Amino acid sequence: MNNLYVYGCSFAWSPDDDNAWPRKLAKHYNLELVNKGFPGYGILQTFEAWKLLEKDMKPGDMNIVCLSSPDRTYFFPEAPFFSQLAHADAPNILDQLTDNVATKIKKSKSSYVNYYVDLHQPQHFLWLVECWLRWLDVKSKDLGVKTIVIPAFPELLPALEGNFENLLIFKKSLMDISEEEYGDPKYGRVFNGPYDLRANHLCISNHNVLVAKVIESLELGYVKESTVDWHSGLIKSKNILDENWRKKEFSYAKFDEKFFYEKNIYDTIVDHLIKDKF
Repeated sequence: MNNLYVYGCSFAWSPDDDNAWPRKLAKHYNLELVNKGFPGYGILQTFEAWKLLEKDMKPGDMNIVCLSSPDRTYFFPEAPFFSQLAHADAPNILDQLTDNVATKIKKSKSSYVNYYVDLHQPQHFLWLVECWLRWLDVKSKDLGVKTIVIPAFPELLPALEGNFENLLIFKKSLMDISEEEYGDPKYGRVFNGPYDLRANHLCISNHNVLVAKVIESLELGYVKESTVDWHSGLIKSKNILDENWRKKEFSYAKFDEKFFYEKNIYDTIVDHLIKDKF
């Protein structure tokens, strides 16, 4: 049986939800899903995951790389998920670690912050992204596998303009699509954080669009159009109050992930939204 390998950050991570796009694609193509996406991951984690998996790749396998930010790297092998500046003051993440590792990270905090603030520059970001894509292009050809690249963030787009012969590349970021789903801007303040009720920061309607666009691209051998025909203006008060709409578009299963949530808080978040307490 062939595999569908998925890499990236929270846009790629697949909760135990059959509506999530990685699971839909795997089912459509009758592929075994191997999901290496994880919230907060960056390009380095994707590179390492690919290197570990490529020995098992074979013609007929498919790779989908949700290209995450090069601003996300990590210095602590014991905590690859500790990977962005926002994590510097994230006690919930440190609680997942042993005391020794957590102490080591805390002692390194000032150096870690200085690196991101003073040394990690946009020009370097884009150079790193293009180097990674060139490498990925060659590897895809050598291994005889199909590889789709979907940018997670808009700042990556300038690095995607080159000629890559063996990659199918989307030209709209998933973050842009995610932001366009807010029919009422106030919900952006709620969903742009740990209380996002969507799987992979997208309503299920856009999971379906993503799946359809990937299938079309693979059939054509090129990405025909990735910037239009997404659903927008979905998340608004009228829909939030509609239980059937919520069940259709949101993901209860994502809050069953014990790494992030002690208990499933889906109903609590919905209750607060309905009462407009956020």
